[in-house]
Amino acid sequence: MRCKKVSKILNLVSFILVLSSYTLYCQTDFSSYIINIPNDVSLKEELNKIIKKDYYIDPNDDYFKIAFSLKVDSLGEVHSAHIRWSRNLKQTKYYTICYEIESHFNLLYIYDRFKKDFIGMKYVLCTFPYSTKK
Repeated sequence: MRCKKVSKILNLVSFILVLSSYTLYCQTDFSSYIINIPNDVSLKEELNKIIKKDYYIDPNDDYFKIAFSLKVDSLGEVHSAHIRWSRNLKQTKYYTICYEIESHFNLLYIYDRFKKDFIGMKYVLCTFPYSTKK
């Protein structure tokens, strides 16, 4: 009888250890990919890292414009990012850029900036203009 109790306790302890190590792995793995963006300048710098020359329709034209539509929650998580308008950007690259923003950016500063316009709402919606000379 006592052996069965000890065995059950050991199984429970080993299960908890395995579960906690998996949770710790997931948290550390996931958090290493989240970039906390504090302001517009930092967001533009991170977008400069994502958007490469081969994303351009005309690589000889250095001028580049995008208008992003963003939906951000109170934790800064981006729930949707869409390109509303662009100049000199291949349409096949829209998904890649929006996926990077949704997956790896924390834009709490955008929520804080626009929350007064969306009182009582879980999300804020905004359009973010981005342009650069490369």
